[in-house]
Amino acid sequence: MRATLLHRCDPKQKRGGLPVRSTHARGTPRRRARTLLALTIVALLALGSAACGASPVPGPTGTDTTAPAAAGPGATVAPGDVEPPPAEPGTPGEPIATEPIDAPPGGRAWHVSYHSTGAGGADVAVTATLLVPDRPAPDAGFPLISWAHPTTGAADGCEPSLRGTAGLPYPEELLARGWAVVATDYEGLGADGPHPYLVGASEGHAVLDAARAASRVPDAGVSPGSSLVIWGFSQGGHAGAFAAQLAPTYAPELDLVGVALAAPVSDVAGFTRRAEQRADQLGVVLTIVNGFVAAYPELDPAAVLTPDGLAALTQVEHRCIGEINEYADRPVADVLGWPPTEDPAFAVRFAENRAGDAPIAVPVLIVQGAADDIVDPAATAALVARYCTQGVTVRADVRPGVDHGVLAPEPFLAWIGDRFAGAPATSTC
Repeated sequence: MRATLLHRCDPKQKRGGLPVRSTHARGTPRRRARTLLALTIVALLALGSAACGASPVPGPTGTDTTAPAAAGPGATVAPGDVEPPPAEPGTPGEPIATEPIDAPPGGRAWHVSYHSTGAGGADVAVTATLLVPDRPAPDAGFPLISWAHPTTGAADGCEPSLRGTAGLPYPEELLARGWAVVATDYEGLGADGPHPYLVGASEGHAVLDAARAASRVPDAGVSPGSSLVIWGFSQGGHAGAFAAQLAPTYAPELDLVGVALAAPVSDVAGFTRRAEQRADQLGVVLTIVNGFVAAYPELDPAAVLTPDGLAALTQVEHRCIGEINEYADRPVADVLGWPPTEDPAFAVRFAENRAGDAPIAVPVLIVQGAADDIVDPAATAALVARYCTQGVTVRADVRPGVDHGVLAPEPFLAWIGDRFAGAPATSTC
Protein backbone atom coordinates (compact mmCIF):
# COMPACT_ATOMS: atom_id res chain seq x y z
CA MET A 1 0.00 0.00 0.00
CA ARG A 2 2.79 2.43 0.78
CA ALA A 3 4.09 2.40 -2.81
CA THR A 4 0.63 3.31 -4.06
CA LEU A 5 0.30 6.14 -1.58
CA LEU A 6 3.29 7.92 -3.09
CA HIS A 7 1.37 8.56 -6.31
CA ARG A 8 -1.06 11.26 -5.15
CA CYS A 9 -1.18 14.46 -3.17
CA ASP A 10 -3.07 15.80 -0.16
CA PRO A 11 -4.46 12.56 1.31
CA LYS A 12 -5.56 14.39 4.43
CA GLN A 13 -7.94 16.73 2.66
CA LYS A 14 -11.62 15.92 2.47
CA ARG A 15 -13.93 18.38 0.83
CA GLY A 16 -14.53 21.06 3.40
CA GLY A 17 -14.29 18.84 6.48
CA LEU A 18 -16.80 16.23 7.62
CA PRO A 19 -18.84 14.68 4.82
CA VAL A 20 -22.47 15.61 4.54
CA ARG A 21 -25.35 14.16 2.64
CA SER A 22 -25.27 14.92 -1.06
CA THR A 23 -28.15 16.65 -2.79
CA HIS A 24 -27.55 14.33 -5.72
CA ALA A 25 -27.64 10.59 -5.09
CA ARG A 26 -24.83 9.85 -7.50
CA GLY A 27 -22.36 11.85 -5.40
CA THR A 28 -22.80 9.99 -2.11
CA PRO A 29 -20.75 6.79 -2.76
CA ARG A 30 -17.79 8.81 -4.06
CA ARG A 31 -17.71 11.04 -0.99
CA ARG A 32 -17.92 7.99 1.28
CA ALA A 33 -15.09 6.31 -0.60
CA ARG A 34 -12.93 9.40 -0.17
CA THR A 35 -13.71 9.58 3.55
CA LEU A 36 -12.81 5.93 4.11
CA LEU A 37 -9.58 6.45 2.19
CA ALA A 38 -8.70 9.49 4.31
CA LEU A 39 -9.27 7.51 7.52
CA THR A 40 -7.06 4.71 6.24
CA ILE A 41 -4.09 6.98 5.59
CA VAL A 42 -4.41 9.42 8.47
CA ALA A 43 -1.49 7.75 10.26
CA LEU A 44 0.78 8.84 7.41
CA LEU A 45 0.18 12.53 7.87
CA ALA A 46 3.07 12.95 10.28
CA LEU A 47 5.44 11.96 7.49
CA GLY A 48 4.94 15.28 5.70
CA SER A 49 2.39 17.72 4.37
CA ALA A 50 3.87 19.17 1.18
CA ALA A 51 1.21 20.64 -1.07
CA CYS A 52 0.62 19.59 -4.66
CA GLY A 53 2.70 21.99 -6.70
CA ALA A 54 1.78 25.64 -6.46
CA SER A 55 -0.80 26.16 -3.76
CA PRO A 56 -3.52 28.75 -4.27
CA VAL A 57 -3.95 29.12 -0.53
CA PRO A 58 -2.54 32.24 1.12
CA GLY A 59 -0.62 31.88 4.33
CA PRO A 60 -2.09 32.94 7.65
CA THR A 61 -0.19 36.23 7.64
CA GLY A 62 -1.52 37.21 4.23
CA THR A 63 1.62 36.19 2.36
CA ASP A 64 1.47 33.77 -0.50
CA THR A 65 2.79 30.26 0.04
CA THR A 66 3.19 29.44 -3.63
CA ALA A 67 6.37 27.59 -4.52
CA PRO A 68 7.36 24.57 -6.59
CA ALA A 69 6.80 21.91 -3.95
CA ALA A 70 8.82 18.85 -3.19
CA ALA A 71 7.07 15.52 -3.44
CA GLY A 72 5.12 14.56 -0.39
CA PRO A 73 3.04 11.58 0.65
CA GLY A 74 0.00 11.10 -1.52
CA ALA A 75 -2.86 8.69 -1.98
CA THR A 76 -4.36 6.99 -4.99
CA VAL A 77 -7.92 8.14 -5.48
CA ALA A 78 -10.43 5.37 -4.79
CA PRO A 79 -11.97 3.71 -7.88
CA GLY A 80 -14.95 5.67 -9.11
CA ASP A 81 -13.98 8.72 -7.06
CA VAL A 82 -13.78 11.10 -10.01
CA GLU A 83 -16.83 12.76 -11.49
CA PRO A 84 -17.98 10.61 -14.44
CA PRO A 85 -18.93 12.02 -17.83
CA PRO A 86 -22.36 13.66 -17.96
CA ALA A 87 -25.03 10.96 -17.89
CA GLU A 88 -27.36 13.19 -19.90
CA PRO A 89 -26.65 16.16 -22.18
CA GLY A 90 -26.71 19.55 -20.52
CA THR A 91 -26.10 23.18 -21.34
CA PRO A 92 -22.78 24.78 -20.36
CA GLY A 93 -22.92 25.84 -16.72
CA GLU A 94 -25.86 23.62 -15.82
CA PRO A 95 -25.20 21.93 -12.46
CA ILE A 96 -24.97 18.13 -12.44
CA ALA A 97 -24.73 17.69 -8.67
CA THR A 98 -24.39 19.91 -5.62
CA GLU A 99 -23.21 18.93 -2.15
CA PRO A 100 -23.09 21.19 0.91
CA ILE A 101 -19.67 21.27 2.58
CA ASP A 102 -18.15 22.94 5.62
CA ALA A 103 -17.61 26.70 5.37
CA PRO A 104 -15.83 29.36 7.42
CA PRO A 105 -17.93 31.30 9.95
CA GLY A 106 -20.31 33.58 8.12
CA GLY A 107 -20.39 31.49 4.97
CA ARG A 108 -22.17 28.63 3.21
CA ALA A 109 -20.41 26.36 0.73
CA TRP A 110 -21.00 23.61 -1.80
CA HIS A 111 -19.05 21.20 -3.93
CA VAL A 112 -20.55 21.53 -7.41
CA SER A 113 -20.20 19.52 -10.59
CA TYR A 114 -21.43 21.12 -13.79
CA HIS A 115 -21.53 20.86 -17.57
CA SER A 116 -18.85 22.61 -19.59
CA THR A 117 -17.33 22.53 -23.05
CA GLY A 118 -14.12 20.52 -23.24
CA ALA A 119 -11.03 21.14 -25.31
CA GLY A 120 -12.47 19.10 -28.17
CA GLY A 121 -15.89 20.77 -28.02
CA ALA A 122 -17.66 17.93 -26.20
CA ASP A 123 -19.95 18.22 -23.20
CA VAL A 124 -17.81 17.41 -20.14
CA ALA A 125 -18.28 17.38 -16.38
CA VAL A 126 -16.19 19.80 -14.33
CA THR A 127 -16.05 20.23 -10.56
CA ALA A 128 -15.81 23.37 -8.42
CA THR A 129 -16.16 24.86 -4.95
CA LEU A 130 -18.73 27.61 -4.25
CA LEU A 131 -18.63 29.84 -1.16
CA VAL A 132 -21.23 32.54 -0.42
CA PRO A 133 -21.94 34.83 2.55
CA ASP A 134 -24.43 33.46 5.06
CA ARG A 135 -26.72 36.46 4.87
CA PRO A 136 -29.57 37.65 2.66
CA ALA A 137 -28.33 38.39 -0.84
CA PRO A 138 -28.78 41.84 -2.37
CA ASP A 139 -31.46 42.18 -5.01
CA ALA A 140 -28.88 41.85 -7.80
CA GLY A 141 -27.26 38.81 -6.16
CA PHE A 142 -23.92 38.56 -4.40
CA PRO A 143 -21.00 39.96 -6.42
CA LEU A 144 -19.11 36.91 -7.69
CA ILE A 145 -15.44 36.06 -8.18
CA SER A 146 -14.64 33.17 -10.49
CA TRP A 147 -11.25 31.98 -9.22
CA ALA A 148 -8.77 30.23 -11.54
CA HIS A 149 -6.15 28.26 -9.63
CA PRO A 150 -2.41 27.86 -10.30
CA THR A 151 -0.78 24.65 -11.47
CA THR A 152 -1.50 21.65 -9.27
CA GLY A 153 -0.83 18.87 -11.79
CA ALA A 154 -2.89 16.74 -14.13
CA ALA A 155 -3.80 13.82 -11.86
CA ASP A 156 -7.17 13.27 -10.26
CA GLY A 157 -6.48 13.86 -6.59
CA CYS A 158 -4.66 17.15 -7.28
CA GLU A 159 -7.82 19.23 -7.68
CA PRO A 160 -8.15 22.13 -5.23
CA SER A 161 -11.77 21.26 -4.38
CA LEU A 162 -10.44 18.39 -2.28
CA ARG A 163 -9.49 21.10 0.21
CA GLY A 164 -12.97 22.55 0.28
CA THR A 165 -12.99 26.26 1.03
CA ALA A 166 -9.34 26.04 2.16
CA GLY A 167 -8.53 25.85 -1.56
CA LEU A 168 -9.85 29.39 -2.08
CA PRO A 169 -7.88 32.64 -1.84
CA TYR A 170 -8.61 34.56 1.37
CA PRO A 171 -12.09 33.11 1.96
CA GLU A 172 -12.70 34.99 5.21
CA GLU A 173 -11.82 38.33 3.62
CA LEU A 174 -14.12 37.67 0.66
CA LEU A 175 -17.01 36.78 2.96
CA ALA A 176 -16.42 39.89 5.07
CA ARG A 177 -16.79 42.00 1.94
CA GLY A 178 -20.04 40.28 1.01
CA TRP A 179 -18.64 38.53 -2.06
CA ALA A 180 -19.24 35.02 -3.33
CA VAL A 181 -16.47 32.99 -4.97
CA VAL A 182 -16.60 29.94 -7.21
CA ALA A 183 -13.42 28.01 -8.01
CA THR A 184 -13.26 25.60 -10.90
CA ASP A 185 -10.96 22.57 -10.89
CA TYR A 186 -10.70 22.78 -14.72
CA GLU A 187 -11.46 20.02 -17.19
CA GLY A 188 -10.06 16.64 -16.21
CA LEU A 189 -9.08 17.40 -12.61
CA GLY A 190 -11.43 15.50 -10.32
CA ALA A 191 -13.57 14.59 -13.31
CA ASP A 192 -13.32 12.00 -16.07
CA GLY A 193 -10.75 12.55 -18.80
CA PRO A 194 -7.31 14.15 -19.12
CA HIS A 195 -6.51 17.69 -18.02
CA PRO A 196 -5.70 19.89 -21.06
CA TYR A 197 -3.06 21.90 -19.21
CA LEU A 198 -2.62 25.44 -20.65
CA VAL A 199 -5.15 24.87 -23.43
CA GLY A 200 -6.91 28.21 -23.31
CA ALA A 201 -10.40 27.34 -24.55
CA SER A 202 -10.76 24.46 -22.10
CA GLU A 203 -9.64 26.57 -19.15
CA GLY A 204 -11.68 29.60 -20.17
CA HIS A 205 -14.86 27.59 -20.63
CA ALA A 206 -14.43 26.00 -17.19
CA VAL A 207 -14.00 29.41 -15.52
CA LEU A 208 -17.04 30.93 -17.23
CA ASP A 209 -19.25 27.89 -16.76
CA ALA A 210 -18.35 27.81 -13.06
CA ALA A 211 -19.85 31.31 -12.80
CA ARG A 212 -22.93 30.15 -14.66
CA ALA A 213 -23.25 27.13 -12.36
CA ALA A 214 -22.94 29.32 -9.25
CA SER A 215 -26.02 31.27 -10.32
CA ARG A 216 -28.01 28.04 -10.64
CA VAL A 217 -27.29 26.59 -7.20
CA PRO A 218 -30.60 26.97 -5.32
CA ASP A 219 -30.60 29.47 -2.45
CA ALA A 220 -26.94 30.41 -2.96
CA GLY A 221 -27.78 34.05 -3.56
CA VAL A 222 -25.85 34.35 -6.83
CA SER A 223 -27.98 35.53 -9.72
CA PRO A 224 -27.42 35.42 -13.49
CA GLY A 225 -27.01 39.20 -13.26
CA SER A 226 -24.44 39.19 -10.43
CA SER A 227 -21.41 41.34 -11.15
CA LEU A 228 -18.50 39.04 -12.03
CA VAL A 229 -14.75 39.42 -11.69
CA ILE A 230 -12.38 36.72 -12.91
CA TRP A 231 -9.28 36.29 -10.75
CA GLY A 232 -6.48 33.95 -11.77
CA PHE A 233 -2.97 33.09 -10.64
CA SER A 234 -0.14 31.53 -12.70
CA GLN A 235 -1.89 28.81 -14.76
CA GLY A 236 -5.04 30.53 -13.56
CA GLY A 237 -3.82 33.77 -15.09
CA HIS A 238 -3.75 32.00 -18.45
CA ALA A 239 -7.23 30.62 -17.76
CA GLY A 240 -8.53 34.02 -16.68
CA ALA A 241 -7.17 35.78 -19.75
CA PHE A 242 -8.83 33.26 -22.06
CA ALA A 243 -12.09 33.34 -20.10
CA ALA A 244 -12.26 37.13 -20.49
CA GLN A 245 -11.39 36.86 -24.18
CA LEU A 246 -14.10 34.23 -24.78
CA ALA A 247 -16.82 35.75 -22.58
CA PRO A 248 -18.49 38.05 -25.16
CA THR A 249 -19.23 35.13 -27.49
CA TYR A 250 -19.29 32.11 -25.15
CA ALA A 251 -21.11 33.60 -22.14
CA PRO A 252 -22.46 37.03 -23.16
CA GLU A 253 -25.12 36.96 -20.45
CA LEU A 254 -22.53 37.19 -17.66
CA ASP A 255 -21.96 40.67 -16.23
CA LEU A 256 -18.17 40.57 -16.39
CA VAL A 257 -16.73 43.79 -14.94
CA GLY A 258 -13.02 43.00 -14.55
CA VAL A 259 -10.17 40.51 -14.76
CA ALA A 260 -7.33 40.28 -12.22
CA LEU A 261 -4.23 38.26 -13.15
CA ALA A 262 -1.34 37.36 -10.84
CA ALA A 263 1.91 36.21 -12.48
CA PRO A 264 -0.04 34.87 -15.46
CA VAL A 265 1.33 32.24 -17.80
CA SER A 266 0.68 34.08 -21.05
CA ASP A 267 3.12 32.76 -23.66
CA VAL A 268 2.90 28.95 -23.57
CA ALA A 269 5.90 28.59 -25.89
CA GLY A 270 8.07 30.86 -23.74
CA PHE A 271 6.91 29.19 -20.53
CA THR A 272 7.69 25.76 -22.00
CA ARG A 273 11.07 26.93 -23.32
CA ARG A 274 12.18 28.01 -19.84
CA ALA A 275 11.10 24.67 -18.38
CA GLU A 276 12.84 22.71 -21.17
CA GLN A 277 16.17 24.02 -19.91
CA ARG A 278 15.71 23.01 -16.26
CA ALA A 279 15.90 19.43 -15.02
CA ASP A 280 13.80 20.34 -11.99
CA GLN A 281 10.98 21.57 -14.27
CA LEU A 282 10.83 18.64 -16.69
CA GLY A 283 7.66 17.48 -14.97
CA VAL A 284 6.07 20.73 -16.14
CA VAL A 285 7.18 19.98 -19.71
CA LEU A 286 5.67 16.50 -19.47
CA THR A 287 2.43 17.97 -18.13
CA ILE A 288 2.28 20.40 -21.05
CA VAL A 289 2.95 17.62 -23.57
CA ASN A 290 0.33 15.42 -21.91
CA GLY A 291 -2.29 18.18 -22.00
CA PHE A 292 -1.65 19.23 -25.57
CA VAL A 293 -1.62 15.68 -26.89
CA ALA A 294 -4.98 15.15 -25.19
CA ALA A 295 -6.41 18.29 -26.78
CA TYR A 296 -4.81 17.95 -30.22
CA PRO A 297 -4.72 14.31 -31.43
CA GLU A 298 -2.34 15.10 -34.31
CA LEU A 299 0.48 15.77 -31.84
CA ASP A 300 2.86 12.86 -31.27
CA PRO A 301 4.68 12.73 -27.92
CA ALA A 302 7.27 10.40 -29.46
CA ALA A 303 8.34 13.28 -31.70
CA VAL A 304 9.69 15.18 -28.69
CA LEU A 305 10.29 12.64 -25.90
CA THR A 306 12.91 9.94 -25.52
CA PRO A 307 11.85 6.39 -24.55
CA ASP A 308 12.60 7.34 -20.94
CA GLY A 309 10.58 10.51 -21.41
CA LEU A 310 7.64 8.52 -22.79
CA ALA A 311 7.83 6.22 -19.78
CA ALA A 312 7.84 9.26 -17.47
CA LEU A 313 4.86 10.68 -19.37
CA THR A 314 2.73 7.81 -18.10
CA GLN A 315 3.17 9.16 -14.57
CA VAL A 316 1.68 12.59 -15.29
CA GLU A 317 -1.84 11.32 -14.64
CA HIS A 318 -0.69 9.75 -11.35
CA ARG A 319 1.35 12.47 -9.64
CA CYS A 320 0.75 16.09 -8.65
CA ILE A 321 3.06 18.74 -10.06
CA GLY A 322 5.66 18.73 -7.30
CA GLU A 323 5.87 14.96 -7.45
CA ILE A 324 6.12 14.72 -11.24
CA ASN A 325 8.84 17.40 -11.20
CA GLU A 326 10.79 15.36 -8.67
CA TYR A 327 10.18 12.09 -10.52
CA ALA A 328 11.37 13.56 -13.85
CA ASP A 329 14.35 15.42 -12.38
CA ARG A 330 17.23 13.99 -14.45
CA PRO A 331 19.45 15.21 -17.28
CA VAL A 332 17.32 17.02 -19.83
CA ALA A 333 18.64 14.88 -22.72
CA ASP A 334 17.34 11.78 -20.93
CA VAL A 335 13.77 13.06 -21.23
CA LEU A 336 13.63 15.35 -24.27
CA GLY A 337 14.66 13.97 -27.62
CA TRP A 338 13.68 17.26 -29.23
CA PRO A 339 12.39 20.37 -27.45
CA PRO A 340 8.61 20.63 -27.92
CA THR A 341 8.99 24.34 -28.66
CA GLU A 342 11.12 23.45 -31.70
CA ASP A 343 8.70 20.86 -33.07
CA PRO A 344 6.57 22.55 -35.77
CA ALA A 345 3.32 20.80 -34.83
CA PHE A 346 3.62 21.61 -31.14
CA ALA A 347 4.78 25.16 -31.92
CA VAL A 348 1.61 25.88 -33.92
CA ARG A 349 -0.61 24.80 -31.04
CA PHE A 350 1.47 26.70 -28.48
CA ALA A 351 1.06 29.86 -30.57
CA GLU A 352 -2.70 29.36 -30.75
CA ASN A 353 -2.81 29.30 -26.96
CA ARG A 354 -0.87 32.51 -26.35
CA ALA A 355 -2.93 34.88 -24.22
CA GLY A 356 -3.53 38.48 -25.22
CA ASP A 357 -3.87 38.05 -28.95
CA ALA A 358 -7.50 39.17 -28.82
CA PRO A 359 -8.86 42.19 -26.96
CA ILE A 360 -10.69 42.10 -23.62
CA ALA A 361 -13.65 44.41 -23.20
CA VAL A 362 -13.28 44.99 -19.44
CA PRO A 363 -10.51 46.44 -17.25
CA VAL A 364 -7.55 44.19 -16.43
CA LEU A 365 -5.18 44.20 -13.44
CA ILE A 366 -1.86 42.36 -13.91
CA VAL A 367 0.54 41.91 -10.99
CA GLN A 368 3.99 40.41 -11.61
CA GLY A 369 7.02 39.80 -9.45
CA ALA A 370 10.21 41.17 -11.01
CA ALA A 371 12.24 38.28 -9.54
CA ASP A 372 9.88 35.52 -10.69
CA ASP A 373 11.77 32.46 -11.95
CA ILE A 374 8.61 30.52 -12.88
CA VAL A 375 6.76 33.05 -15.06
CA ASP A 376 9.13 35.27 -17.04
CA PRO A 377 8.51 38.95 -16.18
CA ALA A 378 9.39 39.82 -19.78
CA ALA A 379 6.55 37.60 -21.01
CA THR A 380 4.12 39.40 -18.70
CA ALA A 381 5.39 42.76 -19.93
CA ALA A 382 4.76 41.57 -23.48
CA LEU A 383 1.20 40.57 -22.51
CA VAL A 384 0.61 44.04 -21.10
CA ALA A 385 1.98 45.58 -24.30
CA ARG A 386 -0.38 43.46 -26.44
CA TYR A 387 -3.36 44.57 -24.38
CA CYS A 388 -2.28 48.22 -24.50
CA THR A 389 -1.94 48.07 -28.28
CA GLN A 390 -5.51 46.76 -28.48
CA GLY A 391 -6.86 49.56 -26.30
CA VAL A 392 -7.57 47.41 -23.25
CA THR A 393 -7.66 49.30 -19.94
CA VAL A 394 -4.73 47.70 -18.12
CA ARG A 395 -3.19 48.45 -14.76
CA ALA A 396 0.22 46.76 -14.59
CA ASP A 397 1.90 46.42 -11.19
CA VAL A 398 5.47 45.04 -11.18
CA ARG A 399 6.79 44.19 -7.71
CA PRO A 400 10.60 44.69 -7.41
CA GLY A 401 12.38 41.83 -5.69
CA VAL A 402 9.24 39.65 -5.51
CA ASP A 403 9.27 36.12 -6.88
CA HIS A 404 6.29 34.03 -8.03
CA GLY A 405 4.45 34.64 -4.77
CA VAL A 406 2.51 37.78 -5.70
CA LEU A 407 -0.91 36.80 -4.41
CA ALA A 408 -1.04 39.15 -1.42
CA PRO A 409 -4.53 40.58 -0.77
CA GLU A 410 -3.59 43.99 -2.12
CA PRO A 411 -3.89 45.39 -4.65
CA PHE A 412 -6.30 42.65 -5.74
CA LEU A 413 -9.11 43.06 -3.23
CA ALA A 414 -9.24 46.84 -3.46
CA TRP A 415 -9.18 46.72 -7.28
CA ILE A 416 -11.89 44.04 -7.37
CA GLY A 417 -13.98 46.08 -4.94
CA ASP A 418 -13.73 49.08 -7.25
CA ARG A 419 -14.97 47.00 -10.16
CA PHE A 420 -17.96 45.75 -8.18
CA ALA A 421 -18.68 49.35 -7.11
CA GLY A 422 -18.60 50.57 -10.72
CA ALA A 423 -15.68 52.94 -10.12
CA PRO A 424 -13.73 54.12 -13.20
CA ALA A 425 -10.64 52.03 -13.92
CA THR A 426 -7.28 53.63 -14.59
CA SER A 427 -4.68 52.42 -17.08
CA THR A 428 -0.88 52.35 -16.96
CA CYS A 429 -0.58 51.99 -20.75
